[in-house]
Formats: sequence, structure tokens, C-alpha cells
Amino acid sequence: MTYAKGTSVDAGRSKDEIERMFVRFGCDDYSYGTSIEKKIAYVSFKYANKKYLFDLSLPNPDDFMTTKKGRDRVLSVARKEWEQAVREKWRLLAQMIKMTLLWIESGSETFERAFAGRLLTKSGKTIGDLILDDIEQITQDSKLKLLN
Repeated sequence: MTYAKGTSVDAGRSKDEIERMFVRFGCDDYSYGTSIEKKIAYVSFKYANKKYLFDLSLPNPDDFMTTKKGRDRVLSVARKEWEQAVREKWRLLAQMIKMTLLWIESGSETFERAFAGRLLTKSGKTIGDLILDDIEQITQDSKLKLLN
């Protein structure tokens, strides 16, 4: 992960940037949240009356309690390292969304197609998650066959 390595852009600024981009594209019902315990963050929004979800795996704070050489870190230093890793994750998500929206804006892709895997179902899972959960069965038990 070299793009956002060492970024000074805080997570709040990246979240605000994501919101502005989605609003510019006509999205609404934008929200985000974080569960440190579950080590995930999410961004959700509506477009054309459909709900979309991006989930973002967060680094485990415990992973920053020791140095690469195995030495214990002071809690305040471990916290700063973890916060840096979180900033980098949010920055990468913001840039990925920005590039995808620019791709759509150029006419190379439709919004619906670009974000199809992020469509949220009533089960709380995205279309992408459902497909990935059942990819083996889908490709074996149906007429849908993957190219080799």
C-alpha cells in the first residue's frame, strides 16, 4: 500500500470527500460508521433509490502494540501508529471511489454497473458478498460457467 502511505489527511477529511463526491453524483442518504470491536468501517448511500454499501476492514489495534522487531510499544505510540493505518485505509477508499466516479463520468461505465457488487440486499449483505459466498455452487449448479 504505497499510495496513501504516510498520509496526513485525517479520516474525517476522507469521509467528507467521499460524501461530497457522492452528493455531486446525485446520491443521498449518505452515512458512515465504525466498529473498532468488529474492526470495520462502512460508507452507505442511495443512488436511484437503491442502497449501496462499502465496508472497510480496519487494522487491529493490538497489531500495533509491538514493533516489527517484537519490542513492546508505549500505548500512545501504538495508538498513533494505528491511527495512521486507519487514515491510510480511508484515504485509499476515497481515492478508489474518486477514480471509479471519474471512470463513470468519462462515459466508460455506468454507475449501476460500476457499483453493482456494492448493492445492499435486505439480508444486509451486498450482491458481491452473496455471489462470493456461493461462487462455487453458482458456477457448478447452473448454466453459468466461468471461462478457464
